[in-house]
Amino acid sequence: MALLCGGIYAFQVLQHAPVTITLEEAIAKKMVTCRFTSNGNYSGESVAVSVTNLTGNPLTFTIPNGTVFKPNEDADQDLIIVEQQAIALKAKATGNQVLDGFCMEAHDHSPTTDNGMKLSKTTNAKLIELAAFVDKKGYDSYTLQDAVWA
Repeated sequence: MALLCGGIYAFQVLQHAPVTITLEEAIAKKMVTCRFTSNGNYSGESVAVSVTNLTGNPLTFTIPNGTVFKPNEDADQDLIIVEQQAIALKAKATGNQVLDGFCMEAHDHSPTTDNGMKLSKTTNAKLIELAAFVDKKGYDSYTLQDAVWA
């Protein structure tokens, strides 16, 4: 009997253990619904994310370095994530978080407030290399923005 109870408890714990997945993968698997908007900034805290966990399990979503948020307006700047970030949500919960994104195009306008955005990835090898180098090093947002523009 104790073995059966232990097995049931272990199943319940495993069933409700947090799952870590990239946000892009979670979207593709229809585990979440998301809305990405600009808060008007072009550097640092600049991408507002609203995520709803559609699953019955807690999830942690990673946003890997090299992820790009493309505004719906072509004249607005694309924003790149250079340091991996994460969002944790309980089962069936909705959460809002602001991510640190950095302008990739010094010549375009700062994204306008509440401008919708799409999730993408950069194909620029130099930006991918930069994002891998600066990830988890703790540089301030001014240094990161200058590095992306350089």
